[in-house]
Amino acid sequence: MLAALGVSSDILAQAQSHGLVGVQARHYDRHNYMAELRSTLEAWNQHLQTRLRREADVISIRQYR
Repeated sequence: MLAALGVSSDILAQAQSHGLVGVQARHYDRHNYMAELRSTLEAWNQHLQTRLRREADVISIRQYR
């Protein structure tokens, strides 16, 4: 679902705690990806909140008193 939100496969790997693998990632890529991870998690939160609001079947408790 994150890929459908436009998140790149590299950021998906970081977000899923697998990280990037290989020589280049191990030796040359020193970026911590915090801004990208924050943006990804904010997009995921927004997606879930929108989906929950759209699909929620809210019933007033007062009608059962």
